[in-house]
Amino acid sequence: SWEDSAEKHLEVYRQLESRKRNILFVDQYGEYFGGGQVIHMDLIRHAFQNKSWNVMAALPSKGGFALRIQKLGVPVLLFPVPLHDISRNPMIDALIHFMTSLWYVKNLIKICRENEISILYCNGGRIYLMSWIASKLMDLKVTWHLHLVLQERQKWLVVILGKNSNIQRIIAVSETAKSVFSGTSVDSKISVLYNWVSPEFLIESRRLSRKQKYSRMKFLIIGRISPEKGQLPMLHSISNINGESLEITIAGKMVEDPTFEEEFKELVEKLKLKGFQINLPGFVEDVKTEISRHDFLIISSKVPEAFGISAIEAMARGVIVMANRLGSLTEFVTHLETGLFYNADDPKSLPDLIHNIQDQKFDLVKIRKNAYQMVKTRFNAPQQLAQFEQILEEIFESHP
Repeated sequence: SWEDSAEKHLEVYRQLESRKRNILFVDQYGEYFGGGQVIHMDLIRHAFQNKSWNVMAALPSKGGFALRIQKLGVPVLLFPVPLHDISRNPMIDALIHFMTSLWYVKNLIKICRENEISILYCNGGRIYLMSWIASKLMDLKVTWHLHLVLQERQKWLVVILGKNSNIQRIIAVSETAKSVFSGTSVDSKISVLYNWVSPEFLIESRRLSRKQKYSRMKFLIIGRISPEKGQLPMLHSISNINGESLEITIAGKMVEDPTFEEEFKELVEKLKLKGFQINLPGFVEDVKTEISRHDFLIISSKVPEAFGISAIEAMARGVIVMANRLGSLTEFVTHLETGLFYNADDPKSLPDLIHNIQDQKFDLVKIRKNAYQMVKTRFNAPQQLAQFEQILEEIFESHP
């Protein structure tokens, strides 16, 4: 009868209505705004503007990152993040991280229950354990976003916890970040979603520099100033070059390590006495303008980068990337085609590269053009965000 048919349609409607499309984006930082937060911000903005999701964010503090999200109109909730310090004794650090995760998870569960969250999107390794506990205690689909090439104990935490069926998807920002999980039980859960540049970062192609000859070269190193980022050995390696031919800007927040900071600043002062112009502006808010002020971006990292977002940002601005050949950079930088590589373990490698540029041995016009086109087609924001949207829909429709 028509009454039965109507009742069936109403039941289908009630079932659809009961499937809440509420997503909570969680980050381990509320103040720090690095490459991972740039991408996370774009994901939040995209999901919010899509209108098919009810979007919320949860952060440990109301710092600069939190304020940016709030300006979008997205509610920002506060919750404490577990403690983790890789410099500590591994056993002590693991115990502290486990205990603080157990203690703080009640705050995350409360947020998820009160807001009927269906998908928990986690950006940052310190919240993986807490999200795993939450998914065990309630009906929650969880996604982790990997922005690092994980070392052994971090890797095995992901492998062990990732077996949980509610950990629906693990997103890696490069094949390099994914490769450490090859052959493990979570390998099939990992999707590669490369980072991207926002459309406003791309200059018009006609504005790409055709400069080949430099009487004075302007170098930029951007990111946290720390031992693993390699700024100190990089400065040592170029100390015998004619300093008056170089201007070097090292932009970023200094790591909280008094010994390293003192050594770094002493070397900077010595180089200034030799004629080098070295600028230390600290954290830079307007990255786009800062990149455009320079001719070359140096990526001096001594540990593998999961994805060097500053590299594709520089390419989008027509700035040539000079990088230590390491990590994911080899996935999109080809020497003499889309950038220039050097070997940070060889102190002569970077000075030789700089001398070769000064002697006009490279076709810099070709490198700029190739890099720009590669970023425009391969790391296109709308294309990557459409892939992200598809991943969200697959997670929502899946069954644990």
